[in-house]
Amino acid sequence: MRATYMEVNIDNFNHNIDEIKKYVGNKELMPVIKANGYGTYINKRIDIINKFNIVCVATIDEGVDLRSKGYKKDIFILNPPYIDEIDLVLDNNLIVGISDITFTKELIKKRRQRYFTGEDIDMFREREQENRQKKDRNICDTHIDGA
Repeated sequence: MRATYMEVNIDNFNHNIDEIKKYVGNKELMPVIKANGYGTYINKRIDIINKFNIVCVATIDEGVDLRSKGYKKDIFILNPPYIDEIDLVLDNNLIVGISDITFTKELIKKRRQRYFTGEDIDMFREREQENRQKKDRNICDTHIDGA
């Protein structure tokens, strides 16, 4: 049986990120680097990860591991954490989604953690929709002399 080999060209990776940024405009990119960057081990390259203000990982353990490598910016955990992981969440300043009332009550007792609820996400979506509508109105209200 032969070993599987994968090579990630960092210059190509950076070029692709630049192209994505051009396409999406002035938006924050939040790469998902769970499961060792889907086998690329890009999460081991803190110099690359530091280009992003927030990254996503699947589990608390992955977030803790990224912190131990020196990543100091925001880390969002995709999978809901367990109550017994609250201290790890707080000690490592991880961002978690809230889906369980028991977990939420325990987290609120500590009052140190940032978290997003479904209502927060809906609020962000509504705000983005309003911004798009304002932008569209501004385009429609533009007067062009000589037209």
